[in-house]
Amino acid sequence: MTYTHTFYGTGLNSYHFTVADKQISFGQRAGIYILIARPFWPTSLPKPLYVGQTANAHSRPGANASSHEKQASANAQGFNQIGFLDVPLQSERDRIESELIERLDPPLNIQKRNALAGLFGSGFGRSN
Repeated sequence: MTYTHTFYGTGLNSYHFTVADKQISFGQRAGIYILIARPFWPTSLPKPLYVGQTANAHSRPGANASSHEKQASANAQGFNQIGFLDVPLQSERDRIESELIERLDPPLNIQKRNALAGLFGSGFGRSN
């Protein structure tokens, strides 16, 4: 079962993700993905655990979710769905990924958040 969920980036930019069970494959498409915990479907809201990007969705979560570097941590936090947004251009993926990490503050994006804090100051994102 799939559905569409809107996640908001900075400046209230809206991004409409296709969300499905974590076992689904999104094929060989480039885009942004979000590892999601949603324990009480359909009554609970999706909780973003990790935001990432890929040039080939087949090599990331979905069909190959067990090979993702955040898989074990995501599973421990209830990972059961994945959202995907088609974004063919690398420059757009970089921008949207940064926006979503800043706005959603997913708990497993520690490295990216720390890198952005180095660029924008220690007030960026969650303090660790």
